[in-house]
Amino acid sequence: DLVVKVGAEGLNAPQEVSWLTGDKVATEIPDYVAKALDRMVGKWTASSNVEGKQVNLRLSMEWAIKGKTLSYQWTSGVDEVSAGSGIIGWNAKRNAVVEHEMGGDGSESFALHKISKDGDWESPMHGTWVVDKRVVQYHLERKFEFQNDNEWSVKFSEIRVEGKLQPDRVRKYRRQQVIED
Repeated sequence: DLVVKVGAEGLNAPQEVSWLTGDKVATEIPDYVAKALDRMVGKWTASSNVEGKQVNLRLSMEWAIKGKTLSYQWTSGVDEVSAGSGIIGWNAKRNAVVEHEMGGDGSESFALHKISKDGDWESPMHGTWVVDKRVVQYHLERKFEFQNDNEWSVKFSEIRVEGKLQPDRVRKYRRQQVIED
């Protein structure tokens, strides 16, 4: 059963919401988590080497749902362009940040972000990719590192596609410069 308690301030006030169990949960995103996510807001470019090919990526992230959820869109590719979108947001029941992503090719991903107060940020991810018009299962580990306000990177490790271990990868993001007239 979904239990929603509405206070005197109505539905716009912070709510205590409990899914299925009736337990009280943390409905507010912790400040240190919101600050970590806020660093990702903006327009970014990245490149990485995949199987000897340079893959370029464009990423746009912005706050949605009153600063509790980021929405993002991306495009990437070598010869043909692929695209997708997703959300990263606070999950009160898990007391953690979760991510859901859908690719334009029918791929999908889920990740649980572990963001610590001291800045460590890890995020195991799993789902399906479409490779050569075949759906394949994957699992990987990600570690996020921020070099400064305009650069961050993600190290992909323990990448398993259909159970087979793949080489580690690093993707470096750089903020796109906005040129104003």
